[in-house]
Amino acid sequence: MTPRALSVRVARKHIEAVDICSFELVSADGGALPAFAAGSHIDVGLSNGLTRQYSLCNDPTENHRYVIGVLKDPASRGGSRAMHEQVHEGNLLLISPPKNHFPLCDGVRRARAPRHVPDATRAGRQRLLRSFFCTAKCMISLTF
Repeated sequence: MTPRALSVRVARKHIEAVDICSFELVSADGGALPAFAAGSHIDVGLSNGLTRQYSLCNDPTENHRYVIGVLKDPASRGGSRAMHEQVHEGNLLLISPPKNHFPLCDGVRRARAPRHVPDATRAGRQRLLRSFFCTAKCMISLTF
């Protein structure tokens, strides 16, 4: 993790489905977390020395928490397995500030809505679903 790493506490771990857990992360000091946009992800530092990226899946207007979902991959090289088996409520983690390599909008209302054609990969579908939080605020036209 970089010097800009954020210390967060696992406030809630919830089994969503077979091999899928969600993690609610809050600031370790109780303060607000940095803002993020739909489609953002964080790097999560794990106790086994690995760093893994997970997409934020909560509403970007929430600054009191980040929510990530983790699929326990049967071919895991240690990241998803560690998240499922070693990370528990109350644990402290180091994470990066949110990053967004595929921004959908800049949060500014637009007179003429831009058009976005999402890709059909798994990551593209995940970004698209999270990005629906942003569509009304940015007045974006999505084309399928």
